[in-house]
Amino acid sequence: MDDAHGEIHREERGAREAARIGAALIATIALPVSLAAAGQPISTRGLAWIVCAAAAICALAIGTRITRRVAGAIVLVWLGVIVATLAWPAREGAYLGAIVLPSGERASSLGRVFAERDVSLVGVRLMRVTRGVSARELDGFDVASVYEELEASDGAVTSTPFLSTVLGEQRASRFDAFVHEVPASTRWVVFLHGYGGSFASYCWIVARAAERAGWSTVCPATSFSTHWESGHGPAIARRTLDFARARGATTIVLAGLSNGGVGATRLARELEIDGLVAISGLDDHAMPIAKPTLVWHGTRDERFPIELARAWAGRAGARMIEVDGDHFALVEQREDFSRALETFLRELAP
Repeated sequence: MDDAHGEIHREERGAREAARIGAALIATIALPVSLAAAGQPISTRGLAWIVCAAAAICALAIGTRITRRVAGAIVLVWLGVIVATLAWPAREGAYLGAIVLPSGERASSLGRVFAERDVSLVGVRLMRVTRGVSARELDGFDVASVYEELEASDGAVTSTPFLSTVLGEQRASRFDAFVHEVPASTRWVVFLHGYGGSFASYCWIVARAAERAGWSTVCPATSFSTHWESGHGPAIARRTLDFARARGATTIVLAGLSNGGVGATRLARELEIDGLVAISGLDDHAMPIAKPTLVWHGTRDERFPIELARAWAGRAGARMIEVDGDHFALVEQREDFSRALETFLRELAP
């Protein structure tokens, strides 16, 4: 009898230790994310993720038979939320359609696992904590205001390619894209994102300005590191241009943000385009093209010094628009950018 009781106690201790190890593993991932999200206007979905993770960690850390069962129930609820999110029908008529190119089919439901708002807000906080970006650059970077503005006019962003980008799934044979098509338009902007992947918020700023000028917009995704000029990047850019032409495009402007601007200025001579826009980033060694070019740059940009942008714009005969901003000027001075891009596009194709 004593041996049986001893075996039961050993099994119980083993179960408690296993539960606590599980709590530690969940906390390793969930705790930094939760701290980064604290005090920020994250989505209801993101809040549910954090609450479920915190409850599961606490239940597993206590480690009793009852709390382990509670943790199991929480995990089931958590999985249920994920399944419901994936199964929920995609919203029709969104301002930015989430598609997969070159097929043109609707984007995978995996894009709905995380809310883009949460990814952006947590990412900015983590950059601040890890000093991946200087504090001065982030002082005026209110990315939440972009989502509030976007959601107020066009509804919540229900799909984001963040997960597939992190998993390295953006390939020339199958890559995510956002698209906003103006009916009967034959003029398109192809927008190349910057480091970290494709975000609807940046695409929306560009697409909204382009729409005012009567242009459609497509925003393809490539790798997290955003090397448009290597790997799958060039083929993705070409296939995106092919998509625009298949939709009736006769005039195409290639635009790029940050690393996307570097890629755009490097690829411009290899692609059949009618204009070029470099936003807060360019390769100052790239050969200019004999096409209308707009350089839009913050005078306090710490990543791409304004002097290099000015010098390249001068050699390219580009229209240079300088704003009192840093590397995140596209967000911080988005109304100024919208007016500049709209004017450029109207003059290019009146």
